[in-house]
Amino acid sequence: MLSFLRTAGPVRTKVSHLTTLTMENGRSSVSFHNDTNTSSQRAFHVFTVPPCEPGENPKDNSVIIPPFHAHPNQEEIFLVTAGTALFHLNRKQIPVSAGNEITIPRGDYHKFANASSTETLTLEGWYNPADPAREERFFRNLYGYLNDATAGGVGATMLGNASILQISLFAWEADMPICEPMVALGVPKIVGIPIAYGLTWILGVFVGKWMLGYKASYEEYYHESSE
Repeated sequence: MLSFLRTAGPVRTKVSHLTTLTMENGRSSVSFHNDTNTSSQRAFHVFTVPPCEPGENPKDNSVIIPPFHAHPNQEEIFLVTAGTALFHLNRKQIPVSAGNEITIPRGDYHKFANASSTETLTLEGWYNPADPAREERFFRNLYGYLNDATAGGVGATMLGNASILQISLFAWEADMPICEPMVALGVPKIVGIPIAYGLTWILGVFVGKWMLGYKASYEEYYHESSE
């Protein structure tokens, strides 16, 4: 068993503050939790991911499935609670079944998907160190925007009117450089992360925000007063 993959401990039972953002006509969702059963008062998110399209090379078909990205200043931990997840970590593909956790080290290229074409995947995710307000703001803006851009339809490969400039701005504000081109070109992390930061800033901030007037947060997706 790989060192960053482990069996989860006891299931948490005491949770306060639960809100859910539902997308794609109910096929996918992300919930925001405040966990009061730990000394750290950890905030975490629960993702519901629909089955992938079947075939020899299963296709992602939901806006909730992210592109390759990185968290240079945070590690990310996932607990699979139902189904089987397929994590892409740098150049490895790692299936993680229900009851197991996986830790994504800081600065690693990664993304996740549903490994099954028949079962729904649910997984919890949290960051260390955590920034709950920023994280919830990012997910509400990103997924609210993508759901609108696809008119509530389905298909991560068909993102409707979604703009890579707007997505890059959301990612920049969340300290989450988009690394899809770096992975496709085989660029090592030590070089690829700084390049990804630069591209995310140019597309999101310089072009999207400064030239075209895009925002990092929208009232219809996230109410700043809710922090």
